Amino acid sequence: MATPYVAPTTPLQQRLADLWRDHIGVEPVGIHDNFYDLGGHSLLGITLVARIRESCQVHLTLQTLFDHLTVAALADVLTEPTPRTERT
Repeated sequence: MATPYVAPTTPLQQRLADLWRDHIGVEPVGIHDNFYDLGGHSLLGITLVARIRESCQVHLTLQTLFDHLTVAALADVLTEPTPRTERT
């Protein structure tokens, strides 16, 4: 069953959705779409993490991406008061 499209509502969600779209090659990317369900895989994850680090100025691990497989979940982690990622 397909996930209903929900548009990004914050600048960070939009940035992440744009990066996912560019890396996975699907459009549109909603905030509840699963990275793997869209066609993502570990090699794409590696390059996506690098782009997120660069674009969002955060230290993000591949494991964090794989633990938070939607734009909404990843955005939440990146905006936590004491995130599991380190801001650079």
